[in-house]
Amino acid sequence: MRAVLAVLLLGACGKASDSVVEEPDPLWDCGVLGSLADPPTDGFDPTTLPDDVEAIDLGVVSTSCGLAEPVPFDVPGDATSVTLLLFGHPGTLTVPALVVDPEGQRLAGIDPRAGSSLTSGVLVSPLEEANPGFPRAHRASMVVPNNDGVRLIPGRWALQVGSIAQLVRGQSLVAEGLTSAVHAWVLVRRGELHEGSLDLALHLSGSAGLTSAGAPHDPDVQGALDALETAFGPVGVHIGEVTYHDLPDGWDGSLYLDLPTCATSPELDALLAAPVEVQPGALNVFFVHDLACDVFGTNLLEGAAGLSNGLPGTPFTGHDGVVVSTRWMTDAPDIWAKVLAHEAGHYLGLFHTSEQVPGRHDPLADTPEGPSDNLMYWYAAEAPDGFLLTPEQGRVIRRHPLVRPLESP
Repeated sequence: MRAVLAVLLLGACGKASDSVVEEPDPLWDCGVLGSLADPPTDGFDPTTLPDDVEAIDLGVVSTSCGLAEPVPFDVPGDATSVTLLLFGHPGTLTVPALVVDPEGQRLAGIDPRAGSSLTSGVLVSPLEEANPGFPRAHRASMVVPNNDGVRLIPGRWALQVGSIAQLVRGQSLVAEGLTSAVHAWVLVRRGELHEGSLDLALHLSGSAGLTSAGAPHDPDVQGALDALETAFGPVGVHIGEVTYHDLPDGWDGSLYLDLPTCATSPELDALLAAPVEVQPGALNVFFVHDLACDVFGTNLLEGAAGLSNGLPGTPFTGHDGVVVSTRWMTDAPDIWAKVLAHEAGHYLGLFHTSEQVPGRHDPLADTPEGPSDNLMYWYAAEAPDGFLLTPEQGRVIRRHPLVRPLESP
């Protein structure tokens, strides 16, 4: 089961000509980070990309009052997907404020001035957008297209970057537009990937007695990996190399997040940065005993068994991934195994098929609405053995650049 951390800020769709940069709302505060130095890229290593993925460095862009000028980039004719990577300064929320295709159609966007008071963890690109995304902390990733309704048109595209701070004022979280710097990259996948593999790096805090020596032989851990293959294998993504790593001393096996928000909590960043052995080309999975996030006296992660640091996650950094609680590992191993696969699905770009809030669904045409045995239904306990993914969900996860072409035997 996964806690809902996001407030959906709904914005009207429009074209690039609808004035990309407007005067900020009077309620919007403009802060200054204090430095326009190049932001850290969290160990992003373009040399670890699959052979069919090319990295294009768009350089460092500057934001003013939360928004940068649009940056052009070219999509070649043989591209099947592009992944936008944004790296900002710690303590900020970095977002793709606008993505526009060569025909002027707005495919995705998060207006960082859409509201000045936030009551939950992160800003989210509305599900009504053609190509929605879910950024976290000081970095963001967006795969285009992330549903069959979006065409990847060759030609010149435009990306507008946003940089936001979320501050505590009384009993409210207030968004503040930043004058800051963001490093932007575009990863271009060439050719359709029909069969691929996903490497995993498991990072163990000692919770449930799991260590790098014992986890390769633990039946619950291995059962969860088998369940991941059960879910992803039928849609063409197979589990590749799995490595096991002990987290350094200092981790007690639990992750307790705090204000300013769960998603931008420094404790989460510290966990993601903790591994001594970095595997930038793998999906990092962090095992902790418990998850909690206190916001004004309420634990927003009450009952949560896992979270993904972004939807999709930021690949090839070695300091990103999903976090899974081991509390349910022995008491409900079937649900626990589903949670691991579910969070991996989020990291590779899948939304919930249906949200807890009635009437909210993912942008895919072939996924069921309401309770189902689909892997990405929001409540894991609804169907503990539900690991189904649809053909369109398979196309989405195969576009994530962490999924590599399957090597011939």
